[in-house]
Amino acid sequence: MLFDPGASIFSYTDVVPAKALNLPEKYYTQALQRMEVFFRVGPVLTTVLERTPDASRIIMPTPHLTSGEWTWFERSRTDENNWEPMIPVDEEQKELPSREAPTIRDGLLRLKLGETQS
Repeated sequence: MLFDPGASIFSYTDVVPAKALNLPEKYYTQALQRMEVFFRVGPVLTTVLERTPDASRIIMPTPHLTSGEWTWFERSRTDENNWEPMIPVDEEQKELPSREAPTIRDGLLRLKLGETQS
């Protein structure tokens, strides 16, 4: 059964009265905070601002959240089995000098919940 853990499930039978069933928060709160959601995105025309071994930066607008962190993943140029992480930045933060030419890209946009966005 698929359901919203914060919502009630109603049980109906012919013999006993209807009953609302709830899952206590202690069983799902920590799991939801550690959850990551991936969205397939592409093709999208965008620019890489800088490439570093740790984390590159890419121009890509993302929704502003009070908690959570966005990361862009695309296949590595050298090894197709690896995914290269990039930090999305808004268009206003484009003052970095090592800007590459715009390229059409396919990839995954990950939302990692439960962390404060910087």
